Amino acid sequence: MGSVRALCSSVYTVYIFCSLIRYSSYYDVFTIILCVYILHIKMPLAEIITSYHDELKSCTKGYATMSFKDIGHRKGDLVKLDVAFNDELVPAMASIVPREQARGAGLKICEKLKELIPRKQFQVS
Repeated sequence: MGSVRALCSSVYTVYIFCSLIRYSSYYDVFTIILCVYILHIKMPLAEIITSYHDELKSCTKGYATMSFKDIGHRKGDLVKLDVAFNDELVPAMASIVPREQARGAGLKICEKLKELIPRKQFQVS
């Protein structure tokens, strides 16, 4: 459960509540106790589409399941992230990200481009 909460806090989410449901089954020799955690959070659909489901499966070794429902449009503190090569903007690489994640997303793009683009083509700073 701790890894799932850490995953939820790493993306742009709003925690609502968590509930625990316990099921017990008694047989002749042993008892089966199944604990089910239900975590209710509000999250932008873009986070779910891009990577959240894969990361959820990875951190729970495939045991977690996820369902969601659309709660409509909400206002967000978003900024446009532009990428420039040699002081020229590249409109195809522009994206809209939450203000808190803009610096991290920009650094991630720059690091990826730095390893993909040959040094002889552009000056890498």
